[in-house]
Amino acid sequence: MHPFRQRSVIEQIADHLRVGFHSGHWCGQLPGIRELVRELGVSKSTVESALHLLELEGSLQSGGPGRRKQIVLSRDSQRKGKVLRVGILLSSHLDEINLYSQQMMLGVRRRIENAGHICFFADRCMAELGYKLPRISRMVEAAKADAWVAYSATEQVLEWFAKRALPVMAVGGRFSGQPVASSATTIAEAILASVRTLSELGHRRIVTISPDSWRLPSPSKTGQAFLSAMEECGHTPTSYNLPAWEQTPAGLEKLLESLFLLTPPTALIFVDPASYVAALVFFGLKGIRVPRDVSLICMTAGPLFSLLPLAPAHFKWPVHEHIRRVDRWVKCLAKGGTDLAQPVFPATFEPGETIAPAKGLAPAGR
Repeated sequence: MHPFRQRSVIEQIADHLRVGFHSGHWCGQLPGIRELVRELGVSKSTVESALHLLELEGSLQSGGPGRRKQIVLSRDSQRKGKVLRVGILLSSHLDEINLYSQQMMLGVRRRIENAGHICFFADRCMAELGYKLPRISRMVEAAKADAWVAYSATEQVLEWFAKRALPVMAVGGRFSGQPVASSATTIAEAILASVRTLSELGHRRIVTISPDSWRLPSPSKTGQAFLSAMEECGHTPTSYNLPAWEQTPAGLEKLLESLFLLTPPTALIFVDPASYVAALVFFGLKGIRVPRDVSLICMTAGPLFSLLPLAPAHFKWPVHEHIRRVDRWVKCLAKGGTDLAQPVFPATFEPGETIAPAKGLAPAGR
């Protein structure tokens, strides 16, 4: 009988990781060190030593400095289905898109990698390439991906993918009429619910602080959804309700100064959290209290708001539905199938602590 040898913590962690590779808990690229430390509950040095053991035995392959390690399985251990190389093409840099979209696209990448495929973000975003199709197409072709997930892509870009029969999943963007798979969000119902709630609380001067894309060159689909919601709730919307402003800190301050000069709004709806937080600073300087003097809604809330004294009224976005949709599409591709479904998932309005009856006005119907 061989003498008993107690296994070190490092060896036990290596065993645990090895089992996870073969069970499919971790596939493709291994998560970063900090994420593994958090999941395994051991020190950073222990995880690093265990990973070194797995590299020596060939179960892990280094991707180089600053890159995540690739899991290597024997043929007998690989799961059925083709291993795909999937690229993610973003409209703007990851840190420039809204918090929900960041969470969604990072979740998409993790889900694809956990399914045993290779997933990467394109070297440059569409905005960085000036949305010019020749430049975008050259980058896509050079990446040699089997399929692409395109976030908020233009009609031109998606048409290019379709003509080349290169599988693409459009997450948002201008996919209507294109023979491509997609996953989209509709916010018309959430906009109507928010305007209706404010109207029932007696609000008549409702203003949405939106990006230029909502108005120029004419009201976009989302901009029109707000105007239609106002009409449905008995208001007559004008440029006061959907104002133009210079998209800078000084421009936002100028807009707020003008709005609160004579006939201040009783409710503001913010499309992005940056303008919402900037407005809170403005209100603090002016002695305007929320929601006593003005009710606030932010369409995209997130961790940024967790320490604020009042939980903001906000829209809840179907992040996990989109991640699951991309996951189903990739699994279908890996099996050699075709999936061109175009489901639409609704956002919902979540009342918070930042809305109240309009000051000096009785709620409608009460």
